[in-house]
Amino acid sequence: MTRSQWVLIEVGETTDKRSQLANKIVASVILPQFIIIPLAVMLVWFGLSRGLRPLTRLRQTIEARGTQ
Repeated sequence: MTRSQWVLIEVGETTDKRSQLANKIVASVILPQFIIIPLAVMLVWFGLSRGLRPLTRLRQTIEARGTQ
């Protein structure tokens, strides 16, 4: 083959393959979120409840005094 000759190579792909790949990518991103989000909510709830515990005790102490 001489340098003046050109070769054309075409590659095709069906749209079904692209859709399947897009679905796999979305699934691999979204499915872990179903685990991460509830875990994050539980950790925030736990942290807030522990952080506010002294205020809760103070409120209970003040309520236990009653009006005098």
